[in-house]
Amino acid sequence: MSILMGSIVGNLTAKQPDAQAIVSDFKTCRIGLNCSEISNLTIKNIPTKEKPNITITQSENIFTLHASNSSSIIEFTTKSPLLCGPSVYMNDKKPVLT
Repeated sequence: MSILMGSIVGNLTAKQPDAQAIVSDFKTCRIGLNCSEISNLTIKNIPTKEKPNITITQSENIFTLHASNSSSIIEFTTKSPLLCGPSVYMNDKKPVLT
């Protein structure tokens, strides 16, 4: 199971501008979570446009991932979570009509 965790950095150029980020206009950074051997899966009211809050807790060698917002939830346990990324994206620019 792979989950895109959403934007973790809204603007890479906010304080200390990175030269490549400015030149390339990259402004959104995302990170993913890849999990195998999942169990105790709960999914309610998905898809949703509302961003979830995500917590990952560990008890011995089992991790519990809980992602929820006011209307939906994804929760499961896994033995082997793996962070993927980060990946950097350009913000969408609206075309100028002439």
